[in-house]
Amino acid sequence: PAPRGPPRQTKPVTKVGYLTRLYAIRTWAVRSRTTNPDEIYPVEIMDMLQDTLARTDISTRTKIAYRSAMLWQLREQQSLTDLDKEALAKLEEWAPWKLPKEKLRPKTIRQADVELLYDELLLRRGQWAIRTSHWLKAGLATGLRPREWLAAKWSSEDSHTLHVQCGKTKLSTPAFLQNANRNAQRDEPFGTGVVEREVQVAKGFDRMIVDMHLRDLRTAIDFTAELSEIEKQFDKYYHQCRAHLYRACQKIWQGRKMYSLYTMRSQFSANAKAAHGSAATALLMGHSSMDSPSAAHYGKASQAHVPSRRTSTFAGVPTAVPGQTQADASAADQDL
Repeated sequence: PAPRGPPRQTKPVTKVGYLTRLYAIRTWAVRSRTTNPDEIYPVEIMDMLQDTLARTDISTRTKIAYRSAMLWQLREQQSLTDLDKEALAKLEEWAPWKLPKEKLRPKTIRQADVELLYDELLLRRGQWAIRTSHWLKAGLATGLRPREWLAAKWSSEDSHTLHVQCGKTKLSTPAFLQNANRNAQRDEPFGTGVVEREVQVAKGFDRMIVDMHLRDLRTAIDFTAELSEIEKQFDKYYHQCRAHLYRACQKIWQGRKMYSLYTMRSQFSANAKAAHGSAATALLMGHSSMDSPSAAHYGKASQAHVPSRRTSTFAGVPTAVPGQTQADASAADQDL
């Protein structure tokens, strides 16, 4: 059909959106090719396009937005290389809205997949592969958000209790406020006046692996530095582990399946719901209630690794929950 008129000018707010998406695409491409967050790694538009085509952890809507941003970048360039022209042709032919609905990143992880990840990271043998394995196991043992490890520390009164500063602020009163201490005078880098919760860690292997993860963090991060420097070091640590986990997933599933450090929190939720019920799980995870949208977002009891809590002990789930009475446990049995 004949063109209707001159091409429309891109609005400033749209340009900002395009630039934001291009930054996200480029960051993903760089981090999938290097483990050094400070390294300046050159990536071409074709690399960015191929990565976007291969990703299974983003929705069709996101792919459409990424396609628009890359098209805008190429069409804004004064001159195009042969590689740019090839990328432009592929982008114009690519119609992600016609693809079948993809399965997003799994919220939980199958027990067999956990073992595959552990084995792959063990084969890599590097320091960061070991640290990533420890983080995965510690996340499954505690259900902590990745950010909450920054100020997590063992209780001086109970060697199996972690003091955790909640990584998410709720508008309503959180369920864990019965165990919170807003005026604690301890030496966390975040200072005082924060909402905390207590996380019980199962004895034996879980306690050991959580302690190893905490030692890893304190070996790599200088917690005597200024808060901004501590957070910067923690972010570098997180991105190193994230990159190794991404590579392990790519090696095992070739882009068909992708897990994150946050996946272990959702799997902890599934295991805890099967072991203790939804109400106790909300307390363990720091949710406002068992019916909150946040609580519903995570894994279900049917997705737990061990199907029967009466005959087996769940990995990563304490045998008792602070504040839970026998009557509460019986009610949880009826819920299941």
